[in-house]
Amino acid sequence: MKIDATTLRRRAGLFTQTEAAAALNIDIWTFFGRVRVGAWPRPTITIGRGRRHYYERDQIDELRRLIGGQAA
Repeated sequence: MKIDATTLRRRAGLFTQTEAAAALNIDIWTFFGRVRVGAWPRPTITIGRGRRHYYERDQIDELRRLIGGQAA
């Protein structure tokens, strides 16, 4: 069985903004907007020298606590 890069990344506990929004059950455009204006933290983890940034599982849990009382 061949494992692709996306599967490896997810197994390592790294998620894109789209995946984080889905995990939090929030509309992706609402998620992008709140990250863009600084209401929610940006993803900080990169792989190697990559340009893409990812959230860790701990960061998603932190976002879940932060969002707790807010309406999505």
